[in-house]
Amino acid sequence: MPFIFWGAGIERLESPFKDIYAAKTNGTPMQFQELKQEQLAPLMSALIGLPPPLNNRASLVMGMMNVSRTYEAHSMYLNARQILAQVEKVFDKQERSYIWKWMPQFERLNRHRIAHFHEKILTQIQSGCLNEAILCSQRIIHSALECLEYYKLYYRIPLVVACMLTYLGWFYYLLAKQGRAEHAPTRGWFTIANLILLLIELLVALTCFLHSIPCSTSFYLLVPVPMWALALREQGLQYSCMRAPLIQLAWIGAAVVLFIATYFFKPLIALGYLIVVCANNGHAFTRAPRLRFWLWVAVVALLTGFTVKRPDFGCNTIVLVFLSMLVTILRPLLMNERHACRVWLSNGTALLLGVYLLYERLSKIEINCVLQGAAWFYVFYAFISIPYSNTKTPRRRVQLILFNLSTVYTLLSVSYESIFMQLLCTEFLLGMQVDTEKKNLTDSEDSEGVEDEVQPNKSLSSEEHVNKIYRYAVLILVYAYFSMIGTGNLLNISAFDTSFAHIFVSDCSTVLILLLYTLKVMIPLIIIISSLYAFRAYARYNLRGIFICLFLICDVLCLYFFFFVRNSGSWRNVRESVSQQLIAHGVPMLLAAFSFIPNLLLSAVPLTMLPMLNWKKDVKMTQLGQSQV
Repeated sequence: MPFIFWGAGIERLESPFKDIYAAKTNGTPMQFQELKQEQLAPLMSALIGLPPPLNNRASLVMGMMNVSRTYEAHSMYLNARQILAQVEKVFDKQERSYIWKWMPQFERLNRHRIAHFHEKILTQIQSGCLNEAILCSQRIIHSALECLEYYKLYYRIPLVVACMLTYLGWFYYLLAKQGRAEHAPTRGWFTIANLILLLIELLVALTCFLHSIPCSTSFYLLVPVPMWALALREQGLQYSCMRAPLIQLAWIGAAVVLFIATYFFKPLIALGYLIVVCANNGHAFTRAPRLRFWLWVAVVALLTGFTVKRPDFGCNTIVLVFLSMLVTILRPLLMNERHACRVWLSNGTALLLGVYLLYERLSKIEINCVLQGAAWFYVFYAFISIPYSNTKTPRRRVQLILFNLSTVYTLLSVSYESIFMQLLCTEFLLGMQVDTEKKNLTDSEDSEGVEDEVQPNKSLSSEEHVNKIYRYAVLILVYAYFSMIGTGNLLNISAFDTSFAHIFVSDCSTVLILLLYTLKVMIPLIIIISSLYAFRAYARYNLRGIFICLFLICDVLCLYFFFFVRNSGSWRNVRESVSQQLIAHGVPMLLAAFSFIPNLLLSAVPLTMLPMLNWKKDVKMTQLGQSQV
């Protein structure tokens, strides 16, 4: 950069404005030149006397070089030749098609005009018409860049239409799957509609072959027809594929507006969270307030205030990590949770190990492989030990899930996110308790907690059923989004910090870091979904409907963000637009992929079922038999 702006060959002009200059050399102010990043390549090439790079797509800026007019004309001509070579390469690809003569083409530039330009520009340079040569090169460069952009976006409209049809087909498929009974018959494949779709698919495939369309582009052009064939088959023999359409549209529209508003206007996140939480636990406000209710209100107020005015603690704040470890071990005591001694011992040991490993990382000491192996062992133990625990009630099992997974999350933390996650999960648990607690139960009787229903209510109307499944679907999505926002784990390509995995990974292992990052994002959702399964029988019996509603909402979000994906402009805007689409696509897929874990954690497997402890079971049965005799 110093060579380009202050070295030999740069034109030194006095700025027409007194305050606009970058530096002074020998008392002469240098004019401040503003260039695009891509314009540096042809300028550097001209300064060192070489043609521009092969893939350059920028025009040489005139008036910046302290050279003769002939040199500028030759430099501009080399720039034009380099860009026209790319245009001719694009023409070669287009002419491989069997039907390229009948397809749309860029009219203002062709091979004949390119050949005529070369003859004209050489004649002008030889005759000394340098200004005309420079202007002619600039015009042809402008046309060439427009031609490259035209063929770059050549398949844009067909791809947009194909993607829209795919989204709409997936949306129709979900509605048909939701409206059809689980064991109801589906349509056959050999129908008139499928025959028409097959003919359309063959026509599109033939066009892709004749026009030599790349395989990646052809794939997206061919996807909509199979998607719609699957959707029509899923509709079955019924004429209507949507139950309570107005109610469903109202739920989907409200949820989409909520997520879009909170995504683009961050101050609305706290308001959206507060509205959803209060609406979900509305029954709690109709009863006489108790201690648990006021505790829930305090946690909600704390989370809302934290989101409104989020403190900037920075990343890798060691004091907050130590505080998170302290909160992890004290929270069960404050919430009066009852755990076995081995649970306290294992979690306490894991946190002490995390303190020591964190100290070694701060001291820049190489972490021992044995200690890293112990940290990995605890992560597996925290999940595997839950189904084999001797917890006898859903409340105890959920408390154990929260305790173990909070410890794992704390080991993956670099700042305050573990504290926020534990507050969020505690609020969700308290909210379900205050929403379903009965007036005639005392605090001691209600300490173990009961489910709101033993089995799903069979007498629900279609509208009530739709309201319930959408309620749980929106609740899962809201807590998923809020947990990622509050803990700083919002999926974004531009903000990916790998320091959270230093305790577990010494080298830069991309696969392990991505797995740990996914686990960190999903731990709050695993806890929340486990709580929902444990205390809401309706949610357990209607998982299929809840996830269909969840995918319906996310499909509309994907379709909205699809129109804002950018492929040009600043890299930051392109990256953010891609991140929005990744979030909308990734969250429902992760939820569906990890949906088996809450079922596994809530499975009632006694501790004596472990293979290594079978002898204890045999001993107990022998003792029981002797006593009976």
